[in-house]
Amino acid sequence: MLGSIYSGITGLRNFQDQLDIVANNIANVNTVGYKGSRATFQTLLFQNLRSGMAPQNQLGGINPMQIGAGSQLASIDKIMTQGSPMSTGKVTDLMIQGEGFFILSDGTDQYYTRAGNFTRDYNGFFLEPATGMKLQGWTAQVDEEGNRFIDTNEPIGDIQVSANQIMEATETSFVALANNLNAGVGIQDTTIVVKSTTGESIPIKFSFTRDMSSEENKDKNVYNWTASVVGSDYKFALYDSSTGYLTSTNEITGKVELDNTGNVINWVNYDGRGVPIDNSKISINEIVDKNGAPVSLEAAAPVSAELLGSISVKDSSGNAVYYDPTSTKVSFIDTDNDGDANQVKITLTMEGGTTLTFTAEDADGFTIGEFNTLLATGIEHKDVNGVVDYTLTGLKLTGGADTDILTIQTISDLKSQIDPKSVITSALVPATLEGSISMTNGSGDPVYFPPQNIKVSFNGTDVTITLKDSDGDVLTLTKNETDFGDGNGEITIKEFNDLMLETGSGVTNGTYTLKGLKLTGGADTDTIDVQVLDGVQSVSIPEPASAEVATPVSATLTGSITLTDETTGETVYYDPENIDIEIKGTVFSITLTKKDGTILTFTKDATSFGNNDAEISIEEFNDLLSEGIVDESGTYTLTGLHLVGDSDTYTINNQSLSDLKSVREMIQTPLGGAIRLTDLNNPTNFSEAEYVNPSVTTSTVVYDSLGNPYNVYLRFSKIDANTWYWKAELEDGHPLFKSTTDGQLLDDPAEGVIAFDANGNIAATQWKINPDGTIDQDLKDGDNGAAGFWFDPAKVGAALNDEVDPESAAAAGPVNVSINFQELTQFFAENSIAVTEQDGNAQGTLESFAIDNNGLIIGSFTNGLAAPLGK
Repeated sequence: MLGSIYSGITGLRNFQDQLDIVANNIANVNTVGYKGSRATFQTLLFQNLRSGMAPQNQLGGINPMQIGAGSQLASIDKIMTQGSPMSTGKVTDLMIQGEGFFILSDGTDQYYTRAGNFTRDYNGFFLEPATGMKLQGWTAQVDEEGNRFIDTNEPIGDIQVSANQIMEATETSFVALANNLNAGVGIQDTTIVVKSTTGESIPIKFSFTRDMSSEENKDKNVYNWTASVVGSDYKFALYDSSTGYLTSTNEITGKVELDNTGNVINWVNYDGRGVPIDNSKISINEIVDKNGAPVSLEAAAPVSAELLGSISVKDSSGNAVYYDPTSTKVSFIDTDNDGDANQVKITLTMEGGTTLTFTAEDADGFTIGEFNTLLATGIEHKDVNGVVDYTLTGLKLTGGADTDILTIQTISDLKSQIDPKSVITSALVPATLEGSISMTNGSGDPVYFPPQNIKVSFNGTDVTITLKDSDGDVLTLTKNETDFGDGNGEITIKEFNDLMLETGSGVTNGTYTLKGLKLTGGADTDTIDVQVLDGVQSVSIPEPASAEVATPVSATLTGSITLTDETTGETVYYDPENIDIEIKGTVFSITLTKKDGTILTFTKDATSFGNNDAEISIEEFNDLLSEGIVDESGTYTLTGLHLVGDSDTYTINNQSLSDLKSVREMIQTPLGGAIRLTDLNNPTNFSEAEYVNPSVTTSTVVYDSLGNPYNVYLRFSKIDANTWYWKAELEDGHPLFKSTTDGQLLDDPAEGVIAFDANGNIAATQWKINPDGTIDQDLKDGDNGAAGFWFDPAKVGAALNDEVDPESAAAAGPVNVSINFQELTQFFAENSIAVTEQDGNAQGTLESFAIDNNGLIIGSFTNGLAAPLGK
């Protein structure tokens, strides 16, 4: 009984200890850095009532029988789990995140704690407030250049952050630039496509580069521009009004100045010598009229027309007149030597061998329509007294348009009219068979037949005509009197003539119909006896003759006149205006004026070139002007003009063109506003060059050795592809001075040229601009762009302002700053260049500090800088 009471008492005692531990934990719930404890128990001594026995034979093992004597306290453990953070607003209240302890010292020994509720004493030492022990760590050191740093390799010691700590002034020795310069700034290249007078496209490309040829231009948006003809044989025309020179060139140049928004302040065109000219227009070498319009030459397209019909000649009484049908000649003649056929002449041989000529004239030349009208009403012959005695009709031209022009020509050896034959009639009075046989097919179209060996038969009731067709096959055409007469079985002269009239039915074989014959010399009532007329010769114009005609067309004169000295081969300059071109008859001439006022005339007769046919075709003209025409003195050769028409076979008509110009104004350059280039011949066609301000500025503050601040501006301006000009200035724009990589301080402006590679990375940092504006890329001569800048605050002429010599800077000495460009890039993206680092500062006093997550004590000074104070 006493044992059981004793065992219970041990348990009560142990539970009392556990309650004491829990109570202590509760009591320290607000203790900074406190870690809770826990109690663990174990059994006290055991009393054996029976020993255990191992298994043997067929029996199993037996456990021992024990009675315990109670329990005892085994351990009291610290629970080191992370506590909950709490903001106190006190900069010296710290907490360790994770494992570890703050180290405290009493000057002799070191102690460890998780409690971070520290304070600072009067001397700036960090203390544990309950014991006064000092927090251990590292205090920042200051190197020779005034930079503060923490050396964790040094032994730990008391951390001290004293009030009114001083950061010494440090002179700036370098600045570092980083981020992007926009590759897409400046004036972008642009192309305008204009049209020649023949509609040919002429692409003209304008390119722009910065003009850095003067100090003034470095601060302005001045560009040199170049215009070039792309993929075309056309050239620019440059005319110098002071000398009268006219030159041809593939490129022209000039200059343009813009404001910062890209509007044109001034646009200048240069002549071939680079001298500004007083003309805002751009011209090409192309022949135009005095109004600048395309020049068209009247030409003619050769075609042919068939001369058909049957010549009929009547005297003043209206009686048909016989003529030789085998020697007819039709001529179209130019009587005034202007190249046009203004006269028609038809010549016949009359009975007895005399000739009879019929003539008609038209001052403007004959067309097919006019010829046909003339031959329908009749072309007249007059006797010596001017009295009309014969009239000729019956011919007709087909196969062309009425407006087609008849060219100069003669058509000889035509045959017309039958050879008159005597026909026996009932009155025993011979009648004469005459006229002109005309045979047509079922569609009414004329049909050719050989004019010889025609047979005409009368058998009393039938009229039969036998001839051959063009293939030699015999054709027999018959008509019975009952089909055209009074049906009495006899054919009278009148019945025959009515049958053969154009309005009559004619004789037929079912396929062809023949008309055109006539009996004269007897009474209409006379009847025709049975008879055969063999060997009759006919017909109108046996096989249709071809007459040359021309359809009016036009060809465009293009190209540009080039004048060459026959002796030297050099180009001769001439007045590009008042050029005359004349084509009259067979003669072609061009007249222009030399620079000295001498009139030059270039003449060529059509009979001396080409196929010598007294006509000038487009092809012959172009070949001639390609080879060249020599002037009358044999001194100069003119080339360069070209005719463009639908066909090279077209012939050029007589005409005169005066006051032509060999220069055609094409483009109006901008006089203000946007960079817009306008097609003068089509104002709706224009090209506007895109502009983005090529300049960007970044700034920083640099310090002299006394800590005096100076605002420095680094200005960058793109001058060419991947190339930027830079310069360093002070706040008022006064230039800083050049320092070199070997430490020289020169009196030249601090400026240079940097360049980027195709990947946008920095490729060069020390190029420079020559006085003529070109870029010097040679780094071996030692005369390079600036590696940095310098100025002397105490020296007149080397400071911010020439007139200022601040006493506060008298002892500072020169400030020499190198520039690091290596972190710059150039991509098609917005400018973001900035000074990301500089190593100078003014003097500062500690005004506050903070402790970061790594235990670094960072001080903030009155100069705006932060520096490590301890850790």
